[in-house]
Amino acid sequence: QLARSESEAKDFQRRFAEEVEGKYKAELEQSRKETMEAQRRAEEERNHKVQLAQSEREAAQHQISELKAKLAEKEKEAQQEAQKHLKEQLARSESEAKDFQRRFAEEVEGKYKAELAQSQKETKEAQRRAEEERNHK
Repeated sequence: QLARSESEAKDFQRRFAEEVEGKYKAELEQSRKETMEAQRRAEEERNHKVQLAQSEREAAQHQISELKAKLAEKEKEAQQEAQKHLKEQLARSESEAKDFQRRFAEEVEGKYKAELAQSQKETKEAQRRAEEERNHK
């Protein structure tokens, strides 16, 4: 009877340990999936913002190209003073376009970094909660 009781106690301990381990593994896997999904969403958002920045940059480059073409036409027709005026206008437009591109890229990068930091903070918090839950069990 003592041997049977010991065997039953060992079986109970084994089943209990397997059940706890199974729950822990499932929770850990769910946490991992949620973390990967959050990282995927953050990456998609970053890619979207990069694409927007690229579109803005291309539009600015197109505008610069159009201004250069207009300048070439005016140089053929206009006198020296008109040519000087257009060259100054082009330089200002290029400088403004570069400033816009720089500011836009900094803004996108700042937003991405903030979102990434928030995502990492949430991931760490989820991992901390999972660790507390595991330790509690």
